[in-house]
Amino acid sequence: GPLFGERADTIGKGRFDFQVVWSNADYKKFNGQKLSSLSANVPATVPPFGTVTGEQLRIDLDVTVITNFIGFFGTYGLTDNWDVNLLVPLINNKIKAKSRATILDANGVPCSPLTPNALNCDDVYVIDGTAPNTGDPSKDTSSGDKTGIGDILVRSKYNFLKNHETLPDLGVRGGVSFPTGNEHNFM
Repeated sequence: GPLFGERADTIGKGRFDFQVVWSNADYKKFNGQKLSSLSANVPATVPPFGTVTGEQLRIDLDVTVITNFIGFFGTYGLTDNWDVNLLVPLINNKIKAKSRATILDANGVPCSPLTPNALNCDDVYVIDGTAPNTGDPSKDTSSGDKTGIGDILVRSKYNFLKNHETLPDLGVRGGVSFPTGNEHNFM
C-alpha cells in the first residue's frame, strides 16, 4: 500500500508546509519464498563440453534486502483550493547475498566420495577453486550499499468540494514523476 494517506484539504493560499518522512523496509520474502533460503537447480555444464548428463548444480542463496527511505516534502498553496507539492526522496538500499554451490549427481545427491551412491559424478568439476569430490561446496558472499536521490515527484491537488453540509470534502490529485533515480541501484 501507499506510504501515506492524503485528505482532500488544502493548506490555503500563500501558505507553505515542509515535512520529512522516514520509512524502513526489511524484506523477508520474494514471490512467496523466504529470501534467507532461496534455492535453484540448473544443469551442470563444463566448457567446452556443454551439459553433463544428469548432473546438476544446486545454488543456495541467503539474501538480505533493506531499504531506508527519507522523503522531503514541500507544499505551497496557490489558492485556497489548489496546492502544489514537491517530493525529493533520499533512498538507501543495502543488499547482501551469500551463495553456496553444490554439484549433484543424477539422483540429486551431492557429489562426494564420502556420500554413498554419489560415485557416478564426473571428476571434471572445480567450482571457484573447490576440488572435485571433496564434499566441500563452493561459497561466496557479495554485498552492496548505495544511497542516492530517487525519482522526484511533482504533484498538484485541487479541492473542489469543501465544507459542504452533508457531503465530505472531495479533491483530485495528479502528479508527474521525473526519473532522477538510479535504476541500477534500485532507486
